[in-house]
Amino acid sequence: DIEITIADIESDRLEEIGIHMPNVSKRIRMAYLTGSIFFAVTDKLKAQLHMLGNTEVLILSMRGVPSIDLSGIQALLELREELEREGITVMLTSVQPKVLEDLRRGGLIEAVGEDHVFDSAEYAIVHAHEEIEA
Repeated sequence: DIEITIADIESDRLEEIGIHMPNVSKRIRMAYLTGSIFFAVTDKLKAQLHMLGNTEVLILSMRGVPSIDLSGIQALLELREELEREGITVMLTSVQPKVLEDLRRGGLIEAVGEDHVFDSAEYAIVHAHEEIEA
């Protein structure tokens, strides 16, 4: 089963690692995914990520995702498309190499855009903040 934790960005935590962003936008949210993404969990994923409220950028942290199947990739593609229609940009961070390869083959990286895939959550947050403030 997949666990999904949605959280606001904490400026204090960013300060601890040397990133000074005291007014980071509350419209940026993180979704920490933990567990394999496959057909049986895609409905849960979609349902939980649709309850975002006032969000402009959703960063999916996939460090805890060891594998994804084709139905999981399809669900993420559909979710990205639905969120985009609602005006929400999707970014990815901390994707494990095997999962990243699968996401490339499945077309999600192309759909999200290479410029919205990051090695760390901090880089994604900074980029998202810059996009919102631009």
